[in-house]
Amino acid sequence: MQSLSLVLFELKAMAKRPFLLFLCWIGPFLVLGLLAYLISGYFGSESEKVKAAFVDHDQTFETKALITQLQEEETLRQQIELIEMDSSEASKMLEEQTIAGVVTIPEGFTSDLRNGANTPVQVLLDQQQALESSMIQLLLDSGATYISAAQSGVNAAYDLAISQVEEDEERKRLLQQTIVTFTFAALDRNELFTQEEMQKGASVGWMEHSFLAFWMLGSWISISALLFMSGSLAQSSILLRLRSLHILRYQSQLAQGGILTAYLWIISEVLFFAVDHWLSFDGGMLLHTFLLGHALLQAGVITFLTSWIESPGQAALWNLSLCLPILLVSGVLIPQIYLPDWISDKLKYSPWHHLYRGIVEPAAPLLLVLSGAGILFFLTAWLIGWRREERHAYTT
Repeated sequence: MQSLSLVLFELKAMAKRPFLLFLCWIGPFLVLGLLAYLISGYFGSESEKVKAAFVDHDQTFETKALITQLQEEETLRQQIELIEMDSSEASKMLEEQTIAGVVTIPEGFTSDLRNGANTPVQVLLDQQQALESSMIQLLLDSGATYISAAQSGVNAAYDLAISQVEEDEERKRLLQQTIVTFTFAALDRNELFTQEEMQKGASVGWMEHSFLAFWMLGSWISISALLFMSGSLAQSSILLRLRSLHILRYQSQLAQGGILTAYLWIISEVLFFAVDHWLSFDGGMLLHTFLLGHALLQAGVITFLTSWIESPGQAALWNLSLCLPILLVSGVLIPQIYLPDWISDKLKYSPWHHLYRGIVEPAAPLLLVLSGAGILFFLTAWLIGWRREERHAYTT
């Protein structure tokens, strides 16, 4: 009965300040959304294709095929635009900083390649465009690797088979055919060279990952702001009146923790309902239980802090200062693949990482870990509060 009275008292206090409740609810998500919009706009404006010029002095079948293949390669086209032009036009555009670099294939490049000589490709980069120049350099390094692989294959084929052919014209024809075959193979025209997939990015889509980070960070800030700007039960005069009715401080803190759990659960349900049309989070009822587990965990943490720190404002600030480090090392703000190994190996001990995984792929064991962590925080808060009240001889 006392717990119900405390809950009703806190609800009544919140109802008297609807604007404060609305501000704590909407404010953090509004600010985070505005920052995300500004950051996305900045990166969007910087995501134009890097322009580079190709000057081909050799004008052979192989160099034309190489340039055509690079221009039509789908992944490369998304990042770099290769433009074939003459040397004078390329030099002029480089001086005007219209392009980030000029790649010049010298005359005799193909014949030297057939004879096993490595003729360097001339490269001019605009050092004032550091990022664009680095991308072009990366492209050339990749191309050099492909050409080296193709040349090794040609040399092996020539030594083992072609050199045994007696007719000179037939030997030249086979060598030419081998060069074309291995060059196209190295450029991924067939399956002679396998392609290794490297894991990158988030375990879910970037939109889903960004929303989860936005939701968890916004919820953390929201509950901290609510505790900082309210905390009516923690006022000393009210605590004395409650104690006269045998209602102790830790009991009021636990009641407030229950209110915060319901508060976070409601705003989480509203957010997920709002983005359901654009983002796909499957899980049915299990997903809603994970949202409740998240609310229980966050409310448990802040209840633990209020039982340990007497001032609600200081407890709210401590809770706010913990959000960024914890979410960073839990793979929420930064995907797990980008975290150092010594952090990634410890993620199994973070309930926030289990929450992230549970939202992506709901599973009952993850929910047990999440709920268990929240209940443990509440029990620890109750124990700290009870021992403090016992020390001051307030317990009955």
